[in-house]
Amino acid sequence: MADYNEELVSVVKEALNRILDADGTIEYYVDYRDRGCFNSAEDIEKLAKYLKEAGGDVKTAATWAFYDNPDAYTVSDDLENYVREEVEKAVSDYDRSNGTTLSAELEDIDNNMEFWDFLEYCGYNGVNIPCEEFYPSEICLDITLATYEEANHEGYIIDFFGGYYPHTSNIEDPEMRDNMLVEFMQSQGLEPEDVFDESKSGKVLDSVRAEINNMSSNIDFLTVCASFDLSDATRLLSGDFSSITINPGTTMGIFDSWNGGGSIFEIEVASPWTVPADKVDGVSLSTSSRGGYSVADVYGISPDDTGWYRDTVTVN
Repeated sequence: MADYNEELVSVVKEALNRILDADGTIEYYVDYRDRGCFNSAEDIEKLAKYLKEAGGDVKTAATWAFYDNPDAYTVSDDLENYVREEVEKAVSDYDRSNGTTLSAELEDIDNNMEFWDFLEYCGYNGVNIPCEEFYPSEICLDITLATYEEANHEGYIIDFFGGYYPHTSNIEDPEMRDNMLVEFMQSQGLEPEDVFDESKSGKVLDSVRAEINNMSSNIDFLTVCASFDLSDATRLLSGDFSSITINPGTTMGIFDSWNGGGSIFEIEVASPWTVPADKVDGVSLSTSSRGGYSVADVYGISPDDTGWYRDTVTVN
């Protein structure tokens, strides 16, 4: 350990005590300009990758992802520059008041590339940046649901139901019956044949009929729009989940992200519906799309519209 001038050490310790927290760190205050600013698809997907590596620890993952962003070093450099300036000013003021030359000694330490080692000796423990605060607290996602067969055939919900009209439907086709709208209906106590039975009605059934009738494309997948906290959103994006539960109040409809088509997104969910992970075919940020268009692109809504993207889906 270097043999430092105790008078200089005392002055620097006093200066550090004025600006550091009790643990010897200096904390960065994340204000409204910084809060949630790392919100691009690249930022969130990088965070999702690190979350998996960090075993689900959001704070650790956010720190790793934060320092994997070039902008992060501007924040830490600004803090360290502030610490340096305060220490140098305190030593200079002390010299002026006491006729000492401690500033020259501090400069020698700096020239020997020992400045931060010296500050550590004096009790400095680095910068403390609440990295998770740079990421949005709520993340809106579009979730595409599909069976294995649906995913391989670019969807066939509308072909199966024939746009509601029974004479054009493929309701008897067992392969086409293997689709997520049928699975949803059955979870609500309905069968696909009920769509054509005009003696039957109800909130869920009527909403399914309307969704089928208003679909504008034959590339069609059942799609859910919801908001999630940072932990659940990154779990979904990294594939670290076993199932999702779609609860009443969820925005759900039939959508074509490839061509930018869709229906009215007004399917009613009466009771919770749990979908296993292998039938979650895709998860996209509301600001981007795995195909070509996001739901927000097509419907002209804000990608963080809380009326459209609600906290109604549970990640299991």
